[in-house]
Amino acid sequence: MGWDPNPWLRSDMENSEVARQFLSSPKPGLREWAQRLLVVPRYEGLEMVHRPNLLVHSMAVKALAIRMGFILDELEDEQIFFDFLPGDLIVFANHHDIAEIYTSDIPAPVKKTMSKEQRLDLQQKEDEACRKLCRELFGYKDKEEINCYLALQATMKEKTSTEAQIVNLADKFDCLGEKIHEIVCGNSSFIPLVENSRTAFEELSSYSFYQYLEGDFGLAHIPDEEELRRLPRLTKNDLCPNLPPLENPAVKRALSFWPACYVKWLEARLDLFWGIPYDQEIFYKAVFPGWFPGFAEKLGFSSPSVRPA
Repeated sequence: MGWDPNPWLRSDMENSEVARQFLSSPKPGLREWAQRLLVVPRYEGLEMVHRPNLLVHSMAVKALAIRMGFILDELEDEQIFFDFLPGDLIVFANHHDIAEIYTSDIPAPVKKTMSKEQRLDLQQKEDEACRKLCRELFGYKDKEEINCYLALQATMKEKTSTEAQIVNLADKFDCLGEKIHEIVCGNSSFIPLVENSRTAFEELSSYSFYQYLEGDFGLAHIPDEEELRRLPRLTKNDLCPNLPPLENPAVKRALSFWPACYVKWLEARLDLFWGIPYDQEIFYKAVFPGWFPGFAEKLGFSSPSVRPA
């Protein structure tokens, strides 16, 4: 905890044309953007104990991508180089799921069952959602600006650039953590979803930088079904919001039995949310919203209940 990426980011940000163009958006301000993300539930259609929202996920992916980029940048001391721009990481992380404001979050198992026609229809809906958001959130009006933004989205989806691949890994890591978190909190129906993540990480292991991040994020081992069923569980009574999360006795007892990837995910959430903004309960409201509701209100927003049509 306590890692500060800001000096590294400031030193490299000016080199990113993408960051200069898009980090000034959305024009109406971050508050409206955050409000729109807050009303998008993750894993729509699946029963959950702690359903995250798109704002929490997007914040987490950005923080994880920055951390991954920093680790890779440090490898230059060992004469290992990867070509990417930190500013691009931030833009890609901020925007990687933004079409879900209109399309909703469709779980990966559902996407796998889609026909070719259904996938094409979803792609068209995502493109239209991005066009709407260009006008509503970013203030883009002419065709050139909108096409530029759609090209940015295409770059992210193709995942051929190092920046897009880093953000994709951060996204999949956060998804894995969310799934194991549900299981630890009593939702065994998410066990098959972890197997989907295992397949995803097998594919991501082909990324040129993957081996240099695997250890830092506990990805050398993803638990199988039998292991997941044996994991120590948590209940609301095990947690005291007045204590730092990892100091709760039940959590301390379970840490050595939980998989490293889940512990790393908890630590990343702790880095992101502990003490923000000025109230330590924000971590519990962000990470355990089913037991400790009120995350939106704690950030100064009204309760999220209305999504755009």
